[in-house]
Amino acid sequence: MTVSSILSGVRVSYFKYICAHRKCPKGCGTWAFHMGEGDMFFHTGTFTEAKRAAVKEAKRRGVDSISVGS
Repeated sequence: MTVSSILSGVRVSYFKYICAHRKCPKGCGTWAFHMGEGDMFFHTGTFTEAKRAAVKEAKRRGVDSISVGS
């Protein structure tokens, strides 16, 4: 089971999500991403779309590591 990936130079961690749900993130819904010191980013759509949007936002904010909310 993959617990993280790197997309466009941003590390995306799935660890907290997997611990909470016992499965990898996938499908449609509203996804939350932790971006540093208490900052959050939300996106509604597929997980793939949300991850791309979160990585784009992380790069805009100058963040190099994010995690999927649980």
